[in-house]
Amino acid sequence: MSVLTYPCEGEEVTHNPLEGDAFDTGSMNYSIGILFLFILTIVGFLFRSRYLDRPLSGRYRFGLALLQAIPLLLLAWLLIDPRFHGGYKETLTKVIALVVDDSPSMSLSDDESGGTRLEAAEKWVEDIQRDWQEEPHQAQISAFRTSQLVPAGVSASDYAAVIEGLLQKIQPDRLASVILIGDGQHHGPQSPVLAADSLGVPMNTVGIGATQKSEFIQARWIEAPGEVAPGTPFLSRWQVESDTTEPVAAEVHITFASDEVLSRDISLEPAHSMQEDWIGLRSVKSGMHLLRLVVNSKRTGELITQATASIHVEASTPSILILESEPSRLAQSFSQAVLHNGRYRILRPVSLGDGSGILWDLFRSDTESQAKAPWSHEKMVRLDPSHWEALLEETLPNINMLVLGKNPLGRMPAKWLEVLEKHFQSNRTGLLALPGAESLAPRVQKGGLKEVLVLMEQRSPSLRALDLSFPEDSRNHPSLAPIWSLISRPLQIGPDKFFDQRPPYSTLLVSDPSEKPLVLETRMGLSHAILVAPENLWTLAAFGGGSEGTGTSLLEGLWLGVADYLAGYSIPRKIKVEAHPNPGVVGQQIKVIVQDPSITPGPPLSGLEVKATDGQWQVLPLSPDPDWAGLGSTTWYARQAGDYTMRYARQDSHSIQIRVLDQSPESSDRLLNESLLRDLAESTGGQYAMFADRARIMSDIDFPPLTVQRSGSFPLRHDLRFGAGLAILFCLGWGIRRLLSLP
Repeated sequence: MSVLTYPCEGEEVTHNPLEGDAFDTGSMNYSIGILFLFILTIVGFLFRSRYLDRPLSGRYRFGLALLQAIPLLLLAWLLIDPRFHGGYKETLTKVIALVVDDSPSMSLSDDESGGTRLEAAEKWVEDIQRDWQEEPHQAQISAFRTSQLVPAGVSASDYAAVIEGLLQKIQPDRLASVILIGDGQHHGPQSPVLAADSLGVPMNTVGIGATQKSEFIQARWIEAPGEVAPGTPFLSRWQVESDTTEPVAAEVHITFASDEVLSRDISLEPAHSMQEDWIGLRSVKSGMHLLRLVVNSKRTGELITQATASIHVEASTPSILILESEPSRLAQSFSQAVLHNGRYRILRPVSLGDGSGILWDLFRSDTESQAKAPWSHEKMVRLDPSHWEALLEETLPNINMLVLGKNPLGRMPAKWLEVLEKHFQSNRTGLLALPGAESLAPRVQKGGLKEVLVLMEQRSPSLRALDLSFPEDSRNHPSLAPIWSLISRPLQIGPDKFFDQRPPYSTLLVSDPSEKPLVLETRMGLSHAILVAPENLWTLAAFGGGSEGTGTSLLEGLWLGVADYLAGYSIPRKIKVEAHPNPGVVGQQIKVIVQDPSITPGPPLSGLEVKATDGQWQVLPLSPDPDWAGLGSTTWYARQAGDYTMRYARQDSHSIQIRVLDQSPESSDRLLNESLLRDLAESTGGQYAMFADRARIMSDIDFPPLTVQRSGSFPLRHDLRFGAGLAILFCLGWGIRRLLSLP
């Protein structure tokens, strides 16, 4: 649904009572400033050494002295800051306030427009604003939603609170008329009719909605992403709303890309009811696909209603290039993590020693989960010497991330080293340096790549086992987001290597309790690089401390976070937090869904937090979905009304705002409340009209400007005209003296 951005939305109309037609105001001390400027001019251009020596005749001396003294006396008088007291007239532009009810009942369908009531009302407001801009009018239009006029925690359908909020936005003497567009479903403790009397202007009301109850069953997609990456899981939320006199047994069928992904029986109860749920989907087929929701009668099999949404699956998967001549367990564990569920595509060149080579193109779709061989591949391409030598130069511009493993270039063509150095001088490609990459350092001459490899050389062995620790100031780093709930658990690896020093421009991601650097993130020219010191970090998957599976989850999550960060693959796009219903009601169950590819089925996590506006963060247990990787949920009950913030993994980019009301904004009766809207109009001298007859309300709605008499005081030294008059007198006196004193 489109959301209007009103030109005058939220504008507080104020006016300076001293800015009337009687005064011409400007900067401070206009009079003194202008006099000073003229004095400098006269002294500079008219003064001569004999200027004051020539005598004047008696008949001119007294008058000329008086003419010279008057401006000086007035200037001295201005220094005591005299003020003018009096009345003046002020012209005020009248304001017509358009108020659109955006309470939940306005989300129901409108039979006339085919959309919702809110969409129809906003469309009319847009038309009014467009007409107002095309043709000159004497009055000004200001448009608001009711939710913008009520305090936090108050229902947008509380018309009395809406009227009070409107008077705070617009000064009463500038308000010409109010036009309220809504369905009349008021929910508040005070009478809106009594509140409308305080407006002092006509309140015209436009009713929108059905006047007679009609049965309906409607399906819709509430949440459906427009674009997804191939292989990446995503969520969609469907809803079936009904208002019937008899119970209806129905079947829900959901298809995506012509494949049925869900079939469920639902029961639609009499009166108004609403059923909805989330569904997790994943696609590896690129192109535009149709997501279809079909509701059939279980008794007859006939189609009742349906809804569709289009989802575009990107044509390519982010690519990672691994350069490693000697396979290592660390690079192998990285490949397993990023290949899982089709997150990334891996390119791995292998030299054959005779000038030719093989390019492995690795990709594992969601159907290949837990493949037995970690290096299972989709295709292998053998390249002759000429194509093999040009491979790196052709491949580097198209990859998202580069991994340097053990002995990166080995027997690769000598030209590849030159290509690597030039690439990192002018490109933004993330780099992951694993133990063994330092063997390339003597061959690299200069640049950011040289600095990274030198750091990899400066590692020392530890004589005791290393405990993994995550510094407090780096826990909000994006690469650690997938393992935020695990970083407080004790994990240990055997004796291993650590960095001798930490560069001042780097970020320490993982260390031991004595702050020995184990994993660093640093800048490398235009790119970012992450350096790993321990060679046996992969052993976490087999010997991780804590609960069962902790080591595996931490290692996989760390590799995924590193890949997402270095590949520039947008984390907010992959991690999403949803709450429903929003807004909610005190004591109502609010379901929170977290979409994060790093979440795997298992015990509850602790990465979700919530707080009130002025409160403290509270941790909510997040339960991973038992069937789908990448999904987690929790149930939250708010005990007080107000605005809340909910965030995931301590990231503001993964946060949402939730409003909790003190009472339900919904009504069991969804019909148009004509009697209330008519009473509001009649009590204020306005008109009531149905939405179909809305043109009658705007037929004669323009108002001329209002001229009011005001009083106040004004410092004379601020008056531009007074200063100009003094300057002219000063020029006359000294100018005439100059003329009369000429030989």
